[in-house]
Amino acid sequence: MSVNKNILLVCSPYYQQITDNLIKGAIKVLKSKSVDYKLLYVPGALEIAPAIKLIYEKSKNNPVIHGYIALGCVIRGETYHFEIVSNESARALCDLSIKFSIPIGNGILTVENEKQALERSDPKKLNKGAGAAEACLSLMDIKKVISMTNLETKSLNNIRHLSIRKKTASRICSTQVLYEASFLINEIDIIIEYYLKNHLIHVLSSLNIKNFDRDLFNSIIKGVEKNLPKLDQIISDNLSKDWSFERLSKTEISILRSAAFELCLLKRFNKVTIINEYISIIEAFGGNTNFANGILEKISLSS
Repeated sequence: MSVNKNILLVCSPYYQQITDNLIKGAIKVLKSKSVDYKLLYVPGALEIAPAIKLIYEKSKNNPVIHGYIALGCVIRGETYHFEIVSNESARALCDLSIKFSIPIGNGILTVENEKQALERSDPKKLNKGAGAAEACLSLMDIKKVISMTNLETKSLNNIRHLSIRKKTASRICSTQVLYEASFLINEIDIIIEYYLKNHLIHVLSSLNIKNFDRDLFNSIIKGVEKNLPKLDQIISDNLSKDWSFERLSKTEISILRSAAFELCLLKRFNKVTIINEYISIIEAFGGNTNFANGILEKISLSS
């Protein structure tokens, strides 16, 4: 159901054992999230950022790579070369990420000796490759938060076939707020206030509707937040055996939580209407509607 994510691991194999361990740590994280990946080797740490820029520039109009993980190791020697490589490689990656909004996880080790490098690359301990993968995925999610919060008109056009009512708008808005809340724990009231002040008018304008059902909006958000463990269990129980909850994207989880709350706990509206509207929302944001429909049908029957 998740929209495919493709990560490129750009690696400097100068210290082969250390780099291999960093790669193992990163791949373990990516596999646990069902994220596709490819490997690219470059001569040294200073070549990692230029390689990322070349690939990004070539495919920026039709991106096939959604994030990058930089992996390598720089160990202090007897000359100033260590400072140049460690500082410039980090600066170049940071500049790239900021200038072009590229999600990059920096897993280039800069250490005093080989012992420190082995400790920080040990797959069974504090593996910096795994940390870089987590950082890259987090940046990708944050980038998606921004695009979802802005609600591109193209996505909204996908649900224009619905008769956009106040309740429909409320479901779209509550899903967005819950999506943002998945990144900012215990800040739901602040998120709601910011959303209503800065985004609501643009969303309603894009939907060609003047108002929304604020009571339903509040009920969904507060209800989902209050019943998170229960709702997540309901969703998990109704997934197919070969698909775990962890494989769902944050977008999908936010939408399924809202739908499950309405179907199982709120029970205020017709189930068919609820399912149809949430399926349309999932479709608008790139989800697999057949898969989602199967889950919601099961949830509906079990409620």
